[in-house]
Formats: sequence, structure tokens, C-alpha cells
Amino acid sequence: MIVRQTTKELLAASIIELARNKTVEKITVKEIVQNCGLTSTTFYHYFQDKYQLLAWIYNRKAEALFAEKNIIYTWPQLLRALCTPLMEHRSFYENVLKNTAGNDSFLEKATKYVLTLLNNRIREDNGGMELPSDIRFFLRFYLRAVSETIPS
Repeated sequence: MIVRQTTKELLAASIIELARNKTVEKITVKEIVQNCGLTSTTFYHYFQDKYQLLAWIYNRKAEALFAEKNIIYTWPQLLRALCTPLMEHRSFYENVLKNTAGNDSFLEKATKYVLTLLNNRIREDNGGMELPSDIRFFLRFYLRAVSETIPS
């Protein structure tokens, strides 16, 4: 059976393919859309910029992980599960992490999104109780620490 890709998946496949031969900072939206036969207007209908697309590629994997409500992870299992997509596509994510920086970087966008997913899941599992600030700090600390090990 042929699996039909969504527009977002086409754009994701395009930037992943382009990133094999070029750093992501040098890839333009024009190149992304030309590579998959779409228009810039279509790109901007779905994403603000290529950095949001890069984060979306990882975030959909994280969403799938947190969607499994009946699975309870230990911290090591959760960190391992969050790292699995990074390790499966290591050269792509090394490129992304090394060649994006600042507030719009992949690291910032993906970390912020995963923290939101984590926070929501932990709150759900604990009757809606708000997480203490020290727990939120450690969540962010561990996510950043893990992501910093990928480019090395």
C-alpha cells in the first residue's frame, strides 16, 4: 500500500534530504520547496521559518511518545526514548544542532515543546497538580544536557 505524505511530511523530507549535503543554516526556504515541488506560500502556510520545520520534525516523534497514555516511563527510559530519534538520524540532528543558534534555534524550539509535553504529562499523571519550580528546573536541565551531547 502506498503511504501518502502530508504537506508537512514532504517539507520535512525535503529539508532532511538537502541537509545531507549542506548545513541547515545555508538551506533556504526556496530550496526546500523547490526540492519537493511546492511553493513558498505553501511552506509559510504551515511554518513560520525553517527552524520551526526543524523543530516539528523532532516534536512529532515526541508527541507520539507522550500520546501513549498507558505507558509509564522511568526517567532513564524517558530520556532514552526522547533520544532515540536523535540517535536514529544522528548526522541530520548533528547538522541541525551545530548549525542553528539563538532563540529560534532547533534546540530552543524543541526543548521548549518537549518541556511543555513533559509538564502536561506529569500534571495529568498527578491529578492536575502544578509542578514545583525545582522539578521544572531539573526537567529543563536534563533535556538541555542530553541535547548538548548529540553534536559531540
